[in-house]
This record gives sequence, structure tokens and C-alpha cells, in this order.
Amino acid sequence: MAVQVSDTPFMGEKWVEAYFAYGNFVIDQFTPFRVSDAPFMGILRTIYGTCTATGLNPLLTHKWCIGYPERDEISQAHCILTENQFPGHGVLLLGFMSGPLRLKLNCIVLGDNPRRIFPVDIERMEIVGDLKEVIKDKKRPEFDHVATDRLELWKVDLPIDEMIEHNLNNLTLDPMKSLSPVDEMVEIFPDAPLRKYLHIIIQCLPAIDVERTKTVGDLKNVIKVAKKPEFDHVAADHLELWKVKINLNDIQLRNAIMDGGIELRPLTELSDVFVDGIERRCIHIVVQHPAIARHIPAVDRRIAYLKKGAGTPSAGAKPSAFSTKQDQQEYLCNRPCRAADPVPITLLEPIFAEFMDDCQKYEPTVHDNDFVLQLSEKMASFYPNELTRMNTFRQVLRDYGIILNASMVGLTRCMTDGHLLSTNGQFVLMIIEGKNEIRSGAAEPFMVAMLYYRKFMEDSKIEMVRLRSFIPCIHIIVFGSVFTEKVQSDVLVPIIPLFWHSTDLHMQVMAARTFGALKIAVEKLTKLYSHPILSFEPEDPYLKCPYPRSYTNSTGFIQEFRYDETQILRDRLIFFGETISDAAGSKICIKFVRHYSPQAHEFCASNGNTPKLIAYNSLPGGWNLPLKETITSLIRELHNHNDGYMHGDLRDTNFIVRDDNHFMLLDFDWAGPIQKTHYPMYVNRKDI
Repeated sequence: MAVQVSDTPFMGEKWVEAYFAYGNFVIDQFTPFRVSDAPFMGILRTIYGTCTATGLNPLLTHKWCIGYPERDEISQAHCILTENQFPGHGVLLLGFMSGPLRLKLNCIVLGDNPRRIFPVDIERMEIVGDLKEVIKDKKRPEFDHVATDRLELWKVDLPIDEMIEHNLNNLTLDPMKSLSPVDEMVEIFPDAPLRKYLHIIIQCLPAIDVERTKTVGDLKNVIKVAKKPEFDHVAADHLELWKVKINLNDIQLRNAIMDGGIELRPLTELSDVFVDGIERRCIHIVVQHPAIARHIPAVDRRIAYLKKGAGTPSAGAKPSAFSTKQDQQEYLCNRPCRAADPVPITLLEPIFAEFMDDCQKYEPTVHDNDFVLQLSEKMASFYPNELTRMNTFRQVLRDYGIILNASMVGLTRCMTDGHLLSTNGQFVLMIIEGKNEIRSGAAEPFMVAMLYYRKFMEDSKIEMVRLRSFIPCIHIIVFGSVFTEKVQSDVLVPIIPLFWHSTDLHMQVMAARTFGALKIAVEKLTKLYSHPILSFEPEDPYLKCPYPRSYTNSTGFIQEFRYDETQILRDRLIFFGETISDAAGSKICIKFVRHYSPQAHEFCASNGNTPKLIAYNSLPGGWNLPLKETITSLIRELHNHNDGYMHGDLRDTNFIVRDDNHFMLLDFDWAGPIQKTHYPMYVNRKDI
């Protein structure tokens, strides 16, 4: 048998001319062939074996007339036989496909972040309708409420690199060029698709069923359910709806939405909205997600911060480069001391505070002790380079149950020594950064880890910045990072050497407790990121205030409260707020301290010398939370004297308090009429 490749296309495929000799009888694609003249299936198997041996994928299908190929289950090959041209005879055509019989396609839902690109596998002889079924199954539970015929697909050819987000944002999809459900995959992808390219873009237009007698408010609830889990963290009444009538084939879809929408009110009945009925093949409702519907300054500041870019960690973490950045306090990490936030991360994220407690109180198990013994033995050895040492470190951690991957940060070209992502791949839970020996290498590990943390958020900044979360992450040194409006990092435990003497049980127990606590913290972070995270609301002071939002009083009642938007004593860890879900709505003072005497406070309060202590709670991480009534009556009386004067220097040294609860003011050097008196030059007004 001889096989000669021909470039002549046949039915959209690259076919070959095949010449077969059976005895003295030569068969080619133009020669009549009587099936009874030869053991036909034996010939097919010979053809198939020869083709696969040469690295080709044969398409052999038998059919009584030339048409759509069908699979031959016996030969596992494809050929075409035509008997209508020559009764009792057949003509053999042999075809080859370039590439594998199965296609691996990279897909993304229109509007998703590039980090949510996902692969699907499909047989090459399937059709687009089958591909939709595969995509729907792959996107469970997100697409559970979507019919496959509501999925629109486009073929694209975009490299998955650092420009993918830009290319997607500037991509125009022509509705007339979406893939037909009956298109054959073999026609769409005649050659094997490139591995690191995006191949399919998906647009999902969910159809909502709702009764005409319902209201727009009811429609919002139906939309929220239909968009699970994406809208799980959004209150239905926060969705804003517009009525539109836009043809699905409208190429200028976005412009039409902005120009032709009519805002819908929650109490409007749908029968009044759609008086003339529903026109098919049109978009009828546009939903605006509250996360993008309102301007939120804190989100803008987060976006601006990430847009500046961290640069390459290996270069940016060199002390000389990092110190230059710190002139602007780019990282709130206490280096130098002024580059710090008054509120530590243990008051922003309770997992960090609980980790510190566990480092003191956790009782190590046999597994913990065996782990630190093995880790000490491995890390006390010498290694030729950092790569070898960190490979060993990750392997020991893997055996302990903490699985870290040394890979690139998303679409960047920066590779960590090891990191752990959340189950959805959106958040980084842990980052490790190591050196072969202390002071080896130019970059400082503490700084490198912070820059990698920022890199992860830059890679997913569109989603991260709007989340009502500090995005906590643990770094193995050990310290933690959160994202307020900048990266903020605090050391949580002392650095523990791993080359202790065998008799130093204190050091071994300290290490076992630390890693045991670390394992618990990783489990908590995994659970934290497995649930939907709310988005910011306007005038939300979340990023500026500690995590407690409730307290327990002496009777065991849990009272919720909210912080005021403005906090003038934040640098002293004193905050003001108001109780919620109660009739009073009392103003309260919330203070965070390391040491406090509630007994002394209550004694003074009983004599009327200090505000009443509402509650006193202990918090993880060694923090205490005394809550007091705010002193409003005297302050209001002073501010409302209406005599037109200001003092300008109300400090404790300028008060004299008499036994009868009256007081005197001293030092009127800076006093004068309101709006007319100014402070002298160079006066420190921070504490005034």
C-alpha cells in the first residue's frame, strides 16, 4: 500500500490520495472497487495501522453516498464508500485530520477576569451544540439556571499573556459571527488549537420567567436567584433595572443600552412595563450591579494604588529600591517606623489575632512534633542553591498537609518560592519566600513576600478592589498582610531558627506550636474565601475600622453597632459609633487597649467621675474592648455657647478641675473670635 498526501481539500478537510495493491489489482480513489474482491475490513485495518505509525490521524467512514462522515465502530477509522455511482462497486476515499482527535479549548465567559479562563475537552467530530453542553456542565453551579441554547459562542485566537486583559477589553464581538449550534468542530478547528491561547468566548443571556402581575421588586428577586452564585452577596433591592428593547444582533449593544434605557421603580407592575408584550430575539432588561453602579472613594484609592504597580519583586525588594518607595509609605510595614497604620492587622482580621493566641496556647500533636523534627533536620543541611532548599522545604510542608506550588503569579512572569490559592483560584492564602542562607541574595525576603502579595492583587485588581474585605494572606516568616488602601503587613511571631540543639525542647515546642497554629489559620482562610464576599457600599468606613461589629454586655446580650464615617481619634485606637437594631440607637465610644482595669473604671463611674462602662470584652491577640457612653451633653453645651469665641488649645494641661465637678480653662494665648483667629506658623495642631 502506498499513501500520497494531496493538498486538495475535500469536504473542508485535507484529504490524501491513497493507492492500494491487492494482488495485481490496483485501487485508487478513481478506480471502481468491488467489495467482494478483497477482505475489505482487513484493508481498512492495514490503512489505519500504516497511518497511525506515521503519526497521522485517519478519518475513515463508510457511507453509501459521499456526505457527512459517520464513525465506523469496528475499524475505529473513517472512510467514504459510494455505491450509487457503480452498482456493486465502491470508491474509496481516505482522509486525514491534522492534530488530535480530541480538542482542548480554553474558554472564558464574556466580562470575566482572565484568571477565570477554563479548559474544556471535546471530540473533534462533535458540533457546537455539543460544546455548549460541555461548557454548561463545566460551569456548574453557575450555569445551572441557563439553558444551553442561551449560550452564544465566538471563536477567537488571543494569546494568554500579560496583554490578554487589554485585548479582551478592546474586543468587539459581532453577533452575526457567533458559532452556529450545528457547526462542526472539525470545520472550526481544522488544525490543533495552540495551547496557551484563548479559543472560545461565551456570552450568557439568561431568560427570566416572571408573571405579569408581579412587580419590578419581584423581578429583582428572580434575577438574584437566576444569577447564583454571582449575586449571592448582593441584596435584591440594591439592583438597578432598566427597560430596553435591543435586538440581539445589534453590534453597538453597549451604546444602545446606555442610550435607550428606562429606569424601573420597584413598585411598578410588570404588566405596566410591558404593555405591548415581549418581542422575541431582543434584550428586555438591563441589570446594573451595585458594585459598579455607585462611586466609592475607597475603591478608587485601591485602584489607583494597584495601578502604580509593584514592579518585579526580585528588584523591588532590594533594600535600596524598597527604601526609596518607602519615602511615600508605599507599604505600611513599620519600615521605617512612620510607615505604619495605627490599627494593626490583628484588629482588622480576627484570624491573625487567633493565630497569635494559638502560637501561645496550642498543644502540639505527635504529628506536629514529627514535622518540626523532620523540618529541622532538612533545613539544617547545606544546599547548593535556593531552588534546592525551597524544593525540600515545600516537600516537607506537603507531607505535613500544607501544599504549596512554586509557579507564576497569574499572568505575570514572576514566580514565587511557593504559594497557596483559594479553591476558586481568586485569592492567595499563603506565600513563602526563602533564601539559601541568611543574607544570601540581594532581595530581602520580608519585602519580597509583600511585593508578591501585591502582585496577586494587581493580577486580579478589577475584582479585588470592590470587595468588602481586607484580603488577608499569611507569609511564612511568619507575618501577615491585608489590603486596606495600601498593602499593610505586620510581624505576628518571632523568627524561629530551624537549626536548634537537640536538647532545646523550648525552641522545638515553639516551632511545633507555630506551625500547628499556621495550619489552623490556613484552614480558616480557606473557609473564609470559600464564601461570597460582599461589595463595598458608599460611605462605608470598613477599611478604616477594626473588625468587631458587636459586643456582649454583662447579661450576655449581643448588641450590634456600626462605626461613624469620620474617626478623629483613630490614631489612638479610639472609635465612635452607634448601636443598631435597638430602639435607642445610643452613641458609644469603642476603645481598643492591651491593658485596662474595668474595676477602676466602674468605681469612678459610680461616683460620676467618668462615663458609664457599657461593656468590657476580651478579644483574640491580647486585645481588650471597653465600650463607654460618649460625653455629649457637656461637649454640646461648650459648642453651643454661641458667644463667638474659640480657645484653640484645649489640652489636659490647660484644665483645672475643682471638687464640685466644675472646671477652669487656662492659657488663652491662641484664643479669639471664630473664623477670624489663626494659629501661629509651625504650630503642631494634631493633638488640639
